[in-house]
Amino acid sequence: PTALIGAALPVLVQHLTTRLEHAGRRIGALYGWNAAGAVAGCVLTGFWLLRLAGTQSTLLIAAGLNLTVFAAALLLRFAEGAGRAAVSTETKETRPVLNAERRLLIETAAVTGAAVLALEPVWARYLSYIVYNDMYVYYLMIAVILAGIGLGSLLYGAFLEKHLRSLAALGWLEAALGLSAAACYLAAGWHYGRPESGLAARHIQGLFEDRFLGFLALRLFYATLVMFLPALLSGIIFPLTCRLYCRDESAVGEDTGIIYAANTVGAVAGALLGGLVLIPLAGVQSSLFLAAAATLYLAFRLLLTSRDGKK
Repeated sequence: PTALIGAALPVLVQHLTTRLEHAGRRIGALYGWNAAGAVAGCVLTGFWLLRLAGTQSTLLIAAGLNLTVFAAALLLRFAEGAGRAAVSTETKETRPVLNAERRLLIETAAVTGAAVLALEPVWARYLSYIVYNDMYVYYLMIAVILAGIGLGSLLYGAFLEKHLRSLAALGWLEAALGLSAAACYLAAGWHYGRPESGLAARHIQGLFEDRFLGFLALRLFYATLVMFLPALLSGIIFPLTCRLYCRDESAVGEDTGIIYAANTVGAVAGALLGGLVLIPLAGVQSSLFLAAAATLYLAFRLLLTSRDGKK
């Protein structure tokens, strides 16, 4: 199932992109709405479906939604019919070579994925020091991260794509990602360590008559403070990386798939490295700063390459 999920984005990007200059907007919109749907699925499943319907019924509902999408896609395909332009049989232009800049973009996707996913277990451990840690904290963490990624990607597709079109822009975003991860961590610790933090916590919880909702609101507050801004920036970085890598409109889906795959491989490595190696050996704070340092290193390389390319 996860392999099929991964294949869906490149296929949709290729289908909906007819001109190369539209690639960034299409990727940003598709990736953003995909993340928005993931937020809805995470919240509905974690806080409602599993409790009321059980595991098996929840899986059947998810399968039913996917089959509904499949049926809708078939209907759209048949509705297009002969009206859709025939696929050209002419020989495609020579594919762009994998030069140093494109290799750097693949590396950027992989290292960014690794850094963000290495931060997830760090954030989870850190939040366990501040608020009571249970499965609902995990659901909220995933929802906040996905919401940040989705909003960042949608902002890129709707507003930022025409302004962010260079390696230098990508480099500054990577620098902002690393600095924001460290700054949000320190801000949460500063807030929690203040004498007034207990009063603020009671105020947040007091907004709700239901004690459970009050606890959720407090957890959501700290999760948002720690994770939302870095997730937002990573949501902008992904479609920008894809757009910079895409050089041929006939292979936009293929190029998106390459960046998506690199980002996913990095994410897998980062999750394992963060949870099984960094935290046990270096601790929470050092692990977070190491992940932030990786993005700052990327920022340096991107800015240096961008400067060299202008000479």
